[in-house]
Amino acid sequence: MGRLGPGPLVTDRNSPGTGGVGRAMESALDELAQQVGERLRQCGATLSSAESVTGGALGATLASVAGASDYYLGGVVAYSARMKEELLGVAPELLRQHGPVSRAVAAAMAQRMRLVSRADYSLSVTGNAGPTADVGGRPVGVVYVGLCSCEAEQVVEHLFAGDRRSVQCAAVRAALLVLLDHLSMGLRESL
Repeated sequence: MGRLGPGPLVTDRNSPGTGGVGRAMESALDELAQQVGERLRQCGATLSSAESVTGGALGATLASVAGASDYYLGGVVAYSARMKEELLGVAPELLRQHGPVSRAVAAAMAQRMRLVSRADYSLSVTGNAGPTADVGGRPVGVVYVGLCSCEAEQVVEHLFAGDRRSVQCAAVRAALLVLLDHLSMGLRESL
């Protein structure tokens, strides 16, 4: 697999929120989690997660797939800056300089979680689900998804519309898609 490098900054400003999260979104997330699990099994790879804005929803979605323990090692919900520092080891200077909702912190969360869990891949999600802009002025709906593996580190920025739950579900979907895209690219390169 080729090195992806730090990855481009992608802003998804046109993506509408789910406008009322229901069975359709839950079903779509379950389908994505199933696809991620199949790809990880094909690769013989493991995954861990570090979450903030999603409050454990990413881990719950991954763990909802039967047999997820074959590849999903677990995750940490570090909602506050203090927990990001204490549980994940994110540097206090990084949190002060960039704020807990930032590209740099998403990268650090993924890196630290991969190191702690010894997983092949680690996903991180941090953002602001609202209802107001955060202390650093980041708008409601901004989400950073981090991916860390031995061959790549990437952070993708999104801006989602909708209420808190809509933003959280959209963030879970975005994280699953970042990993699925990366895994799919790796499979294409190995063929």
